[in-house]
Amino acid sequence: MNILITGANFNNKGAQLMLESLVASIKKRIPQSKICVSPLLNNDKGIKLLEVEKLNFPLFHYGSGRKFILSLKYPLLVSMLLKIKGKKVSGSIELEDIDAVFDISGFAFGDKWGNAPLKDLGIFASMMKGKKVKFILFPQAFGSFLLEGMRQDIKKVVDNVDLLITRDKSSYEYVVDSVGLGYPNIQLYPDITLTFKKSITIADTQLSGKFVAIVPNERMLDKASANWQSQYTQVMAKIIDTILSSSDLNVVMLIHAQGDSEDAKVGKDIIAHLDERYSERVSYYVEEDPVRLKSIIAKARFIVGSRFHALASALSSNVPCIATSWLHKYEMLFDDYESREFSFADPDPEIYQRAIDLIDESFNARFRDKLDVTNVTLSQKSEEMWATIIEVLKK
Repeated sequence: MNILITGANFNNKGAQLMLESLVASIKKRIPQSKICVSPLLNNDKGIKLLEVEKLNFPLFHYGSGRKFILSLKYPLLVSMLLKIKGKKVSGSIELEDIDAVFDISGFAFGDKWGNAPLKDLGIFASMMKGKKVKFILFPQAFGSFLLEGMRQDIKKVVDNVDLLITRDKSSYEYVVDSVGLGYPNIQLYPDITLTFKKSITIADTQLSGKFVAIVPNERMLDKASANWQSQYTQVMAKIIDTILSSSDLNVVMLIHAQGDSEDAKVGKDIIAHLDERYSERVSYYVEEDPVRLKSIIAKARFIVGSRFHALASALSSNVPCIATSWLHKYEMLFDDYESREFSFADPDPEIYQRAIDLIDESFNARFRDKLDVTNVTLSQKSEEMWATIIEVLKK
């Protein structure tokens, strides 16, 4: 079976972790399959390390504008133009030989990102259905669908995919409210990265002691609530000062992205706002390997994070955390772990008390025990999801 993974990328560490998780799961459960990704991911080293192949087709990301449609209609012409620009677009697996598409797009299909990604997805899903290709969807989130035309676009997607897996209750409700009941191909299962386990030894000196990880996110400055956008840097700085003044824990500003990313700039800006008395107990750390990132997070006493997959990595590793949220997905994740009061869609003075709570060793230990119980349940649900996927692929 030839499986094409769409929606993946190496630019976002959460997206890369999803890709790593999915590839590992496919190889475990469908060992005879060949996995490929678009050659336009532009990361030959990353693709090689994953031991996957490239599609011999210039497939752009959903939402790429006219380029996406043109590549579907005139792949040879687009390939030629890309080669002239110095981009490699060749691969070992032809689009005509694909048996199944697995999509792991991030936060792409909803009002915050406009109509284009969802519309492109519907076009591609319809095209692949015409080729009798199985199509499995499990992007990061769905909805809301309030913009003109979006309800029709999600209906087209549902009609043309074999399985649409939502990863949280709000996403499930957004889809069902838009298309109606009676679609057994719409399912609800946990995030695919929660059960991904690949422990890596972390021996870095600055990560050897007791520490709290702080994970910033540029999206808090342009996609979050107006209050978060205006107060984010100051609130995060105050949380760090609270931790340092109330405990002997160190703080690691952990960049869950590339070193030259906007996240990195936001992290440095937060550090610039800290009380200088505690500067020696604050370190700055960039890690671009998403699997190593999860192992680093697993060492933390707790984390205060704004990147979804940093929080997912923490919770799935039994590490307590506090979330600053810009999308319903965050609240739904914390609902899954029965910890909604630790996720903040808006700045609130209670966030500082949550940090003090997690400093307390007995409170922290009880929190970890609760996470451990939940992770057993989520692991069982993940196995159910894969059984459903395998059954769909067999039909």
